[in-house]
Amino acid sequence: MKAHVFRFAAAGLMAFGLCGLWVPVNTAGQGTDEMAEIAKKLNNPVASIISLPFQNNFDFGGGPHDNGFQYKLNVQPVIPFTLNEHWNLITRTIVPFIY
Repeated sequence: MKAHVFRFAAAGLMAFGLCGLWVPVNTAGQGTDEMAEIAKKLNNPVASIISLPFQNNFDFGGGPHDNGFQYKLNVQPVIPFTLNEHWNLITRTIVPFIY
């Protein structure tokens, strides 16, 4: 049983670590104005930007003998679709993986 717990924990930590690869990096050729524009888009809930956040939850001490374990990985993609010039459809789905 412990092997399964460590596999899920390792998979969750790897998925969480991959999130850092999506963060834009300020290189010498980019100005701070571009980074400020990206920051504005990230804070705007209706901006046309796709995001794929992960949420990891480890719960210890559950069950009748207080020795249980539960791992939850929530994948929460946000995908905007432009329907026309006045309407956008933004999907916010939560897909839980529970062990």
